[in-house]
Amino acid sequence: MAPPPSRKQKNDDVKSPIVFTCPGFKPDARLMVFDQEFQVLSPMLKLNSAFFRKFFDSPDKAPTNKASSRIGLGSFTTFKYDWITIVDAALLAISIPEDELQTQLESLRGDRKSSGIYDLIVAFEKLLCAIFARPYQLQDTEQLLLMVDLADYYHALPILSRTLDGALINSPIFCQDIGNYCTELFVAAAKLRNALLFRECLIWVVGPHRTPKYEDLSDQKLRLVARCAHGDISTKDSDNFEAQSDELFKDMGQHHSEHGEGLIDYAWWFRDLNDKCLLHEHDLLGLLDNKLVLDNMIHTAGGVRFQDHFFCATISDEELPWDVNKTDW
Repeated sequence: MAPPPSRKQKNDDVKSPIVFTCPGFKPDARLMVFDQEFQVLSPMLKLNSAFFRKFFDSPDKAPTNKASSRIGLGSFTTFKYDWITIVDAALLAISIPEDELQTQLESLRGDRKSSGIYDLIVAFEKLLCAIFARPYQLQDTEQLLLMVDLADYYHALPILSRTLDGALINSPIFCQDIGNYCTELFVAAAKLRNALLFRECLIWVVGPHRTPKYEDLSDQKLRLVARCAHGDISTKDSDNFEAQSDELFKDMGQHHSEHGEGLIDYAWWFRDLNDKCLLHEHDLLGLLDNKLVLDNMIHTAGGVRFQDHFFCATISDEELPWDVNKTDW
């Protein structure tokens, strides 16, 4: 029979607290997110989270006058506020009574990563980074979507949106993958009301030109926005035909004679016409422009990997599907 774990081994299971505060202030609130302790400054949480503003100020959550109180990890605290979390069916943090925490922790230890608990803790930490104006990076799409869910739950979407631009710029690997998850991120960007990410995703969801990804969106309002942007690109295609129809149809006939009568990838075709100097840059009306800002990879409209993709979709502030002047939602 294996010997029982020593006290030292048990203590090793308890991780060091992660502290969020401001110069000259000490943390006055403790957030227990599963087995990870966060020590934070409550005014910053109240300022940027309507959920915590209501929770901390509610009569039944009034600050305790006790010199110390015991919580699930067996330690003593003199914090003004204690917040303890566990997961619900949607993998979002909710409050539980103190006496339930130890049982939950015992079931979580040793299997945190496989259960998704580790991802939730990291996402919560990065949401706190946004709240406390600390820089953070995005690991992948799943992490950002989880952060958006948490921010929505805690009514902290505005602060996450305002800090997201910097996080995106500092997360080049994440940005290189936006095209692969553009529909999910398009919806998340609209929920966050983040124009930078929304415009980046818009460029991807209007492609491929013949079978655009936005057609898979269930949100009718977002589909309409994307359809309008896709229509603008199609209009530029038509304008080019009308402006130089003789040259274009001559080249199209040659293309069919060489490659058969299949459908033409217009992005590739206009790129080819430009390379042959049959169309010049000022004639293309910006069709071959690359409007991507976050993805630092070289994406060429009509190139080898994107023969049916244009990267020129744009949208003005007035056309964004939210009120850009509203600062709280």
